[in-house]
Amino acid sequence: MPYIEVGLATILNQEKRVIKMDNKKQKYVLIILVIIGVIAIGSYSIHSITGHTIGRTSKTQDVTVMMPFPPLSIWAPFYTALDKGYYEKEGLNVNILHSNEGSMGSIKQVVSDNAQFGYAGVESIVLARSKDMPVIAIYKIEQRQPFRIIAKKETGIAELNDLVGKKFATPSFGSSAYIIDRIMLHKAGVDYNKIDFIPTGAMARLPSFLQNKVDAMDSHLIYEIILNLQNKPINVIQASDYTNMPGIQVITSEKMIKENPELVEKFVRATKKGLVDAIDNPEGAIDSFIEFSPEAAEKKEFNLALWKKHIDEILLDENGQIPNGKFSYNKWAEAQNELDDVGLLDKKTPVSEMYTNKFLPN
Repeated sequence: MPYIEVGLATILNQEKRVIKMDNKKQKYVLIILVIIGVIAIGSYSIHSITGHTIGRTSKTQDVTVMMPFPPLSIWAPFYTALDKGYYEKEGLNVNILHSNEGSMGSIKQVVSDNAQFGYAGVESIVLARSKDMPVIAIYKIEQRQPFRIIAKKETGIAELNDLVGKKFATPSFGSSAYIIDRIMLHKAGVDYNKIDFIPTGAMARLPSFLQNKVDAMDSHLIYEIILNLQNKPINVIQASDYTNMPGIQVITSEKMIKENPELVEKFVRATKKGLVDAIDNPEGAIDSFIEFSPEAAEKKEFNLALWKKHIDEILLDENGQIPNGKFSYNKWAEAQNELDDVGLLDKKTPVSEMYTNKFLPN
């Protein structure tokens, strides 16, 4: 049985035993644990990547896109561009694959020529450049960080200072979420050595939080949605209140830009159309996601809620508009300084080589 199927079965069996609540609430918890569990399975093997193509023809140019995790509704711009034929109209036969190693897995596949394009976090791109990996961001999609810290109101944790001496569930050390946690604490002047970090896998983090085994947890917006659906009183500390570092962006390699700039331009243009369409029509975006991943139909309401929240909090600019995809030198420079301040960079590299705005659609 494939890794993902085994993982889902394990999650469902475990969580039915440890979480006791009414059927409706349990349903939502299981939904989110399925999604998070699929992500957790990512640490097992890069060989279990999965691909899917819609509308394959022999007249188009084959293109591989590497996503950082298995299918999620927050990747809707790509699924929409695929489903609506925007890639095909550009003469591109796009195959979407899913890495098991997060953003760094996407970057590795792109710089090794196994994929022409990928999707990766700014923090991972900066770290990769510090290790001489020739990856470049080519189109800005996520304007802000999706990470946040969540605590139950009853704990009294409302600010980062309140985490001192408390048990804090976090992903594995070195993960994107952990990196953002370190930056947040540093910016707030909180000594992370005074916090009891509890490394907790994605499959166990939410149950640990619900069972009061930890006082707070690192969270993607996915967790916040499930807790809100349960009407749990929580305090949320947003990463975007402490760092201007953007989230995940479209990437390619230096080699691709040098050897095939026309392909890069076509891909970015079609992806932007998918982004705009998916934001303007959230329901249609989820239909496109379900076309790609039919099993998501069982969680359509949740996936729609997740995508709408992702639009409002992560994708739109401060005026509620769809940005033009342009990168800011200052934000990349600030991101590199933040990573260096917490001791995570091998070395600093030229900021202007981390991204390009030359392929922005008109």
